[in-house]
Amino acid sequence: MQRLFQQSGLLQADQVPVRDASADDIDEHAFDRYFERRYGQSVEEVGLPLMQLLENVDLAREGDPNLAGMLLFGNQPHRRLQVWEITAVAFPGAVLFDKQYLDSENIDGPLEEQYRRAMAFIKRILHQVQGERGVNTLGQLEIPKDAFEELLVNALVHRDFLVSATIRLFVFADWVEITSPSHLPDALTSEQIRARRSNRRNKVLADHAARILPCRGMGTGIPRALHAWPRIDLIDERDGNQFRAMVLRPQAEAAECLTSTGQAPRKNPSSAYFADEGIRGDVSLGTDGMGWAQGSQVLCRNLSPASIGYWRARNDHPG
Repeated sequence: MQRLFQQSGLLQADQVPVRDASADDIDEHAFDRYFERRYGQSVEEVGLPLMQLLENVDLAREGDPNLAGMLLFGNQPHRRLQVWEITAVAFPGAVLFDKQYLDSENIDGPLEEQYRRAMAFIKRILHQVQGERGVNTLGQLEIPKDAFEELLVNALVHRDFLVSATIRLFVFADWVEITSPSHLPDALTSEQIRARRSNRRNKVLADHAARILPCRGMGTGIPRALHAWPRIDLIDERDGNQFRAMVLRPQAEAAECLTSTGQAPRKNPSSAYFADEGIRGDVSLGTDGMGWAQGSQVLCRNLSPASIGYWRARNDHPG
């Protein structure tokens, strides 16, 4: 029933009051700083009770903080919103069921804290590279920070809060995967969001988050991420009710694909390229430990085992 109301626009999950929450669950200092920065007056200057102000800006309803209010300004919101956090794990290889992991963290707290800690997790796992810079300069992240900024904000703000599941941040040897528990809203597709089409699911949360998190709220987040790092696959899984962003790392740069028409090799193929060329389950490892893939009119070679793991994860192929 909730899903039907949500789809019809009669229910906005981010505006639902949080059971048993009260003004004591709100970080008044954090809200005061935000309120003064946005509206030019402090809470004290306005002279209204905290809950009244929260209701005036759609962060509370009927005297109780709502979901958006708790996620943005709650004191330890995970105590009342236990699954709305990030599960972060770094694996040494290319399989989710690996018995070993490099690092893990359950990331909770208000959304701004979740964003900061998730970005810190990514930075400590990914490589710092020299690039075109001199030997005495600090390294730069192997994948631009801008790409992860947009993908993390998208997962935190635009997920479906009627789904009781955490956001998953998994780092593998050859890719980073950010999974949001809900598919794209309505009939929106991955191709449409690449082309700057948007449909905001949590309008109140998105409006306030645009002034707290590094996002602009104009439907340009995904295109900006792709501009910063084009090697991103966006997978909308309606049957599985989740949306995955898979960011390919630079490690697989030896891979290339040769076409039967004599075109120049395709360097660093993404899994979307594999699918376009009819490559499905026929990916194999050669005696040199590298892989090859045969499609209808293409042969891919020099695929690392981790790259093959990426392709299989992209296509839900257990391998």
